[in-house]
Amino acid sequence: MRSHGDTAHHPPVGPSLPEIRTILAEGILSAQGRLIQVDQVSSAPRLREIQQASKLLARTSELRETRILALRRDIERGDYHVEVEQVAEKIMKDLLLELFRY
Repeated sequence: MRSHGDTAHHPPVGPSLPEIRTILAEGILSAQGRLIQVDQVSSAPRLREIQQASKLLARTSELRETRILALRRDIERGDYHVEVEQVAEKIMKDLLLELFRY
């Protein structure tokens, strides 16, 4: 029977420290691979939505630029006419909306 002070060397039970590190590293790499696959699958619809939104935004910007250029051309030529009633109506709507915000 051994006492608590026995300093005899006992063979290790289970894997050694380098083996444990290797096992942990392999487990981490495996888990990362699975997470990346899950993330790729779950982000695919979001990626498509982002791409569609980006295309729509680019098209909207192009349309806006085209409209601005056409308005400038019409103003320079004297072909742009403003309906006074429409301007007044827009001003009133904006003022009312501003009042209701507070």
